[in-house]
Amino acid sequence: MMDRTIKIVDRVAKMMDRTCKIVDRMSKMMDRRAKATERITPAMERTTKIVTKTAKPTNKTPKERNPLIHIKEQNFLKNIKDI
Repeated sequence: MMDRTIKIVDRVAKMMDRTCKIVDRMSKMMDRRAKATERITPAMERTTKIVTKTAKPTNKTPKERNPLIHIKEQNFLKNIKDI
């Protein structure tokens, strides 16, 4: 009877060791993820600020929004017509 209980206790101890190893691995992974999110979060906040600033709708026409591009297009068209 004693041998049987010792075997069972040994088996349980092995299983506990395995679960401890798995839990340790999982905790390491979670720590890595937490560190990564800490690094990424400020950058994400910056990008969201930039996007929200630039994504505001405007009632301007493309010519009013960026006159330089419009001038370049006109010059390009003039050059084509000259040829």
